[in-house]
Amino acid sequence: MPSHSPNVPSETAAPIRVSGWDWQIRFPTVCPRCLQAAHTPLTVAKTFLRFTNVDGTSSSESGSNRQIPRYPYAASFRIPFCQACASVHAAETQHLAFSSYFKFAWVLLTYAGPGLVALACVQLFGKGALGLLLRGEWLGLALLSGVILFFLSIGLWLVRAGWIASRHCLVLPQTSVTKAVDFTDDLSTGFEPVWREFVFRNARYAHLFAEANRHRIWQTDGPQAQRAAWLGKLLRLVLLGMVLLVAGGCLWAWLRFR
Repeated sequence: MPSHSPNVPSETAAPIRVSGWDWQIRFPTVCPRCLQAAHTPLTVAKTFLRFTNVDGTSSSESGSNRQIPRYPYAASFRIPFCQACASVHAAETQHLAFSSYFKFAWVLLTYAGPGLVALACVQLFGKGALGLLLRGEWLGLALLSGVILFFLSIGLWLVRAGWIASRHCLVLPQTSVTKAVDFTDDLSTGFEPVWREFVFRNARYAHLFAEANRHRIWQTDGPQAQRAAWLGKLLRLVLLGMVLLVAGGCLWAWLRFR
């Protein structure tokens, strides 16, 4: 995925690259806007348009006409702000239009509707599995358990996909307060862990943030990146070996039985 820097003023601190899932990122208990003690968490959310490149990889930045827009994706963090800045944020916050809620419900049900049907099938087959268990029909129970796990996996996946595909409809425009924090979409590729860039308008806060996440600072030439690149090469070799093995088997069968 190509590197991407948020649109921020030139006086901001340099981008800080941090790896980890959203819930693993730590934010200092000082306000990113004014450095006062912060005890009021605010949601800072952004929407990114993800693309599919012609080579099959994903990207969150359009940099070529050889990319196909795939879907909008929302990311958010709960970040502590001081009470004064939180009040300014509340005064500047805009309300969502009714059409946004309608779009959210429509997109969510597009995925979650079939997912709920799959989960209903789980309940239906579950009653049958209970009957097989009580009668001691173990083979039938094993087969039906596999069917239940299949529908359960499909149902949960569709519900999760519906939430991911629809949550961008509920993202509010940023205020002058939340603009103190900026971040990119996930920039990882291949076997790399999730990592993104953070940019803060206050250089002092940026230093505190880097210190709080010092064990998660991502280095593109660090050990983790090198290991991810090695795993990518290993996977390509394994796939190539499988292709050669299948091709060799087909050739042997053709020569043997022609």
